[in-house]
Amino acid sequence: MADTFISCTQLLQLLGWPHAPLILDVRTPDDARRDPTRLPTARSLSLSDLEASDGSAGGRAVVYCQRGGKLSQLGAAVLRKKGVEAVALTGGHLAWQAQGLATMSSKPLPKRWIMAQEALWPDLAALWVLRRWIDPRADVLAVSRDQIDAACQVGQGQPLPGLAQAMADVAGLSLVPMPPAEAPGLSLLLAGRLQRMRDPVDALDLVDDLMAGRRGAA
Repeated sequence: MADTFISCTQLLQLLGWPHAPLILDVRTPDDARRDPTRLPTARSLSLSDLEASDGSAGGRAVVYCQRGGKLSQLGAAVLRKKGVEAVALTGGHLAWQAQGLATMSSKPLPKRWIMAQEALWPDLAALWVLRRWIDPRADVLAVSRDQIDAACQVGQGQPLPGLAQAMADVAGLSLVPMPPAEAPGLSLLLAGRLQRMRDPVDALDLVDDLMAGRRGAA
């Protein structure tokens, strides 16, 4: 992303991967209310939020507003001053919508999710949808399956849906490629990985590899 702009098509190709850029929605409150959807993984911030942010860690970001005008371009410029490799989305939210690309609801989501430590493949697929297409920074804690409900009460969390499509439905996420509900060979790999690592988040690369193969075959 060496330029100062990125097209909707280019951005779509970057989404869904472990190192996708940060997506920042700087639309005005009025524009956001008129269309209560946002791009996948997008965080809603104002220009003042970006001014106050610490961009010293660098990284990549895509900033968008309603039409790709002053707000997104100023936001990207502010971040570049802070060492972030930031670009503005050409045409903004309206261009993304006009091309019929994936969106998610702007409604608030739980801040913490609780899932089974002894995850099965459908659990991992749901976690992949959450971390790759909804919120890459989602707080996910793993406990024994029979303790999920109790852990949610004590830890103020929400049970992670047990299917990828169910996770997408919770977030109002549309037009996103879904991992298969069952994957026998990969289920064995997952079981072996969890015996060593214990945290299902550490096994997300199994879904990444599967989906990369699907993209390559498309």
